[in-house]
Amino acid sequence: MRRDAVDDPLKLENQVCFALVTAARNVVSIYRPVLEPLGLTHPQYLVMLALWESAPRSLGALSHSASIT
Repeated sequence: MRRDAVDDPLKLENQVCFALVTAARNVVSIYRPVLEPLGLTHPQYLVMLALWESAPRSLGALSHSASIT
């Protein structure tokens, strides 16, 4: 007997990680039309923002603040 989708914790739509990946993909797709003409990816944009806040920075500090490690 199959469990109802609402009660099935293994169903993909019930996974928090799936919702987070979907949300992240949606955010990147919103930024893409703005960043593409500038030749920037979303991670590159985050690095640029981190440098704007405080430069110069070490590579470790930069990757930490841009959450790319």
